[in-house]
Amino acid sequence: MYSSDDFKASVYISTDDNVRQLWQQLKGKLMYQDTVPDVDGLMSYIEALSKQVTTIDEDVTLYRARINESPYKRLSNEELNAPPPEAAKIGRLNPKGVSFLYTSSAKELVVKEVRAYMHAKIDIAECRPTKELKIIDLTMNDQVHEKEGHNFRKVFSDQLSKPAIPNNNEIDYLPTQWLALYFKRKGFDGIKFRSSYDMNNNQKYDYNICFFDPSAFDISYIETVRVNRIQIDFSKEDEVK
Repeated sequence: MYSSDDFKASVYISTDDNVRQLWQQLKGKLMYQDTVPDVDGLMSYIEALSKQVTTIDEDVTLYRARINESPYKRLSNEELNAPPPEAAKIGRLNPKGVSFLYTSSAKELVVKEVRAYMHAKIDIAECRPTKELKIIDLTMNDQVHEKEGHNFRKVFSDQLSKPAIPNNNEIDYLPTQWLALYFKRKGFDGIKFRSSYDMNNNQKYDYNICFFDPSAFDISYIETVRVNRIQIDFSKEDEVK
C-alpha cells in the first residue's frame, strides 16, 4: 500500500523520458488486453491523479456544438446532446459505443473544436449540470514542480490536448480511453483538460471537460453561427535527407 508521499515521489522523481516510455508501454499493453496493464509504477501515478480533483456545480455554464448540414432548420436539443451509444464514434476519452459528453468553457472554443469547414453552419448549445459533479482536473498547476513537467499528469494532459492525427486515433487513444473508464469506475464524473487551441485573446487558458454521464446535464440550443474565415499559420520545415 502506497502512502501519499510515495505517490508524490513516484510522480516527480521520474524524468520526462521515463514517463513517456511508461505511456508507450501502456499503449502497447492495451493493444492486447483491457484489464489493468502490468506496467511498473502505473498505479501510483493513477492514485496521484485521483487527488487532483475539482467540482463543477449547477451554476457553471459550458458549451458544445455541432455542424448543422440542414439549410432549413436548427438541430434539436437532443441532437446537440451526446450521441446514443450505438452512434458514439471513437473519441479522445471514449471507446466506440461509449457515449460521453464533451464540453468546452467558451463558445469560441467549441466552434474550433468541431473542426468546421469554410461557410459551415454551426449550432451551439449551453450545457448546465443538474447536480454537483466531481472531476479529475488535468489543468491544475503544481506551483513547485510545474517547470520540470516530469509527471504523469502532464503527459496525460498533453495526449488529450495535442491535435488529432488522422488514422492514428484508434491506437493513440487507447491509454486515454482506458484511464477515463478507470476513473469512471472509481466514481468520478469526468476529466478536465486543456484544449489544443491553446488560449484566447485574453491570455486565459480555455479548457474542455469530458463528462461520463450525459444525462447529468440540461442541454439547450442558444444560437447558430457561420464560419466566415479559416486562418492557417505555417512555417518551413528543414528538408529531410
